[in-house]
Amino acid sequence: MKGGKARAAKLSPERRKEIAQNAIAARWAKAKTKTIEQLISEQGIHPVADVGVFAGSIPDEDVDEFVADIYRDRLA
Repeated sequence: MKGGKARAAKLSPERRKEIAQNAIAARWAKAKTKTIEQLISEQGIHPVADVGVFAGSIPDEDVDEFVADIYRDRLA
């Protein structure tokens, strides 16, 4: 063996782990983190104007019937 493989073979498992952890820490230190505002701007996210969009296609009049159907299905 030559080079890096030979050097790695001579290291103890603890030392290899320490080297790997230092490399990970160095990579994360270089990482450019973005603020939430930057991510929102980049992704074109906008505030929700109508929370009704989260309700799906269930009209308000049918909510009681919908819930009753759910309970019936659970008991079946």
